Amino acid sequence: MKISKAIISISSYIFLAFFAFFINYWTGSRGVFPIDTFVHFDSAARILNNELPVRDYWIVHGLFVDYLQSIFFKVLGINWQAYIIHGSIFNSIIAIFSFKIFTIFRINLVYAFLFSMCISILAYPVSATPFLDLHSAFLSLFAMYFLLLFVKSNKSYYLFLTIIIL
Repeated sequence: MKISKAIISISSYIFLAFFAFFINYWTGSRGVFPIDTFVHFDSAARILNNELPVRDYWIVHGLFVDYLQSIFFKVLGINWQAYIIHGSIFNSIIAIFSFKIFTIFRINLVYAFLFSMCISILAYPVSATPFLDLHSAFLSLFAMYFLLLFVKSNKSYYLFLTIIIL
């Protein structure tokens, strides 16, 4: 019984990760839409060209998404696929982490799985590309998850992670 439940749980994580990744990748691969922004694309490419934000060019947003995207460009090359892979990986992390939180709080496994699927469909595929507002919203969601874990377990490192993420 325990083995089959563990297998179901592991397969749920794997399926969620792939589903969340590919739903976002598919959404981003349909083309460029008005909601897409190239602010982070351009800034990340400029960072790889040894230019620094604020010193060499003006930015109207924070540095986090630009430097994170520059890592993706460094590994995968400066192209549209690397840009949407960033959003796709973030979408997978959101789905997996949400599923984990739901199971920790003992929500029925089927409901936890369905809720996580819905989150993966509604979370990042809205733009499918790195977007400052989405990163901010979901990092705040992660902070709230850690705060809930702190309240449930009273382990101080969850509170520390909450503060760091916020």
